[in-house]
Amino acid sequence: MTVWLTVALLGLTGCITQSVTEKVVDHYDLDIKLRGEKKLFGSYEPLGYNQPVTISAQRLANILGGIQLDIRKSENSSVRERRSAFSAKMLLSVSKALPEAFAKASPNQQIIVMALRKQMQKGIFNRKYLTSFTTYVQGDDLYVFFSRIEWQIDESKKNTQIPQPWPGKKVMPFDTVATPGYELVGSQGVRVKWKRSQFGPSMPDTEPQTKPASAPVPAVIPAATAPAPVAPTAPSPKLETTAPVTPTQTVPAAEAAAATGAAASTATPAPPSDPFQGLTPDDLRDLASLEEAYQAGRMDKEQYQRERARILNRGR
Repeated sequence: MTVWLTVALLGLTGCITQSVTEKVVDHYDLDIKLRGEKKLFGSYEPLGYNQPVTISAQRLANILGGIQLDIRKSENSSVRERRSAFSAKMLLSVSKALPEAFAKASPNQQIIVMALRKQMQKGIFNRKYLTSFTTYVQGDDLYVFFSRIEWQIDESKKNTQIPQPWPGKKVMPFDTVATPGYELVGSQGVRVKWKRSQFGPSMPDTEPQTKPASAPVPAVIPAATAPAPVAPTAPSPKLETTAPVTPTQTVPAAEAAAATGAAASTATPAPPSDPFQGLTPDDLRDLASLEEAYQAGRMDKEQYQRERARILNRGR
């Protein structure tokens, strides 16, 4: 009996799992972790995600920036407010930090993001609002499940714990909206084909080109296709006879230019440069503070543009 009880207990403990998190980003306004379910005496519970994966910050910004929400004051309210899931300031910091998390995540880990917005009143921060979601890549789809949107944190209590997001656990009255390229998953989630061109041009380090660029149009006419000499039908002082084209004769300048333009039009356009490339987290925070100061009217446009250029030049 003792042996059987021991075997049963060992089998039971082998099935018990607990959530384990691994910190990736820990800023005052942004917390990103990797979360998996680990067996008590074993490895992670398999989830089958296609991670790690390389996704550029610009592509993530385009994906997250296109997510739309219908927000209600209460679950039974018929009045809905359509808005983007992220403010411009929050979108910048989240999309800049997320590539590191996707590059570190294993096939058995979800990425959880908890971003804070601080509202300034009378020169001090006295209110904090949480936006949180869970994301991962499975197959060719990137999934995003929201938990809280602009949720006010109760700071009256000491050591307030910021709640983690959980897919499928609804805590606020809002719904994600199906738009072109975004498919609904439940009431508060979406999935997208993250490699689609609508989210940005293909990048060499993320999605290699599968088709070679079109071959340039030759500027020399081969001998087999060289046109026959054109003889004039009658002499005319206003017309000149066309000289025979030899096998090595090049196409006239206008035709060569047109051919070169046609070849250039079929080539893959160069991807736009990322204005935030090379910036540190401190630089991004300075940009966010600058944007907030400008929106609050504490500086004029000329001063704002000058300071913004100065911060962006740090990464050059």
